Formats: sequence, C-alpha cells, structure tokens
Amino acid sequence: CIIPKDIEYLNINFHLPNINEFNNLKTLIINSYQNLDFNESLDNLPATIKWLEICPLGFNQPLNNLPNNLEV
Repeated sequence: CIIPKDIEYLNINFHLPNINEFNNLKTLIINSYQNLDFNESLDNLPATIKWLEICPLGFNQPLNNLPNNLEV
C-alpha cells in the first residue's frame, strides 16, 4: 500500500516509520481496530498536524515533542 505524501487526513492502525515525510498532514488518527498493542514513539510527527487521536488502550509512550500547531 502506497500512501501519497501530500495527504491531509490519515486514519491508520499500524506504525508508519516515515510519518515525518507527510508534510501536508493535518489529521492523524491511530485507530485501535486491529492493533490494540500500538505503542510506538510519536516524536517525529510533521509540524502541520492539528488533530491527533490515539485510540489504542495500550499506548503509553511519552508525548514530549508534539508539533506546535497541534490543536486537538
């Protein structure tokens, strides 16, 4: 599966190691539908993100480096 790098809305249930390359991304939802154990670092999020939703119950990583534009 190839995800366009200019996408603005992304709802995923897997780790995306190159998330910082999505320079137009405004909304990122990490869904727990099939991945209850998602527990990856989110230190490299694009600066463009305004909405971040983390649904997996097992997520317990520190959120120290969130983008300045983050609203929700």
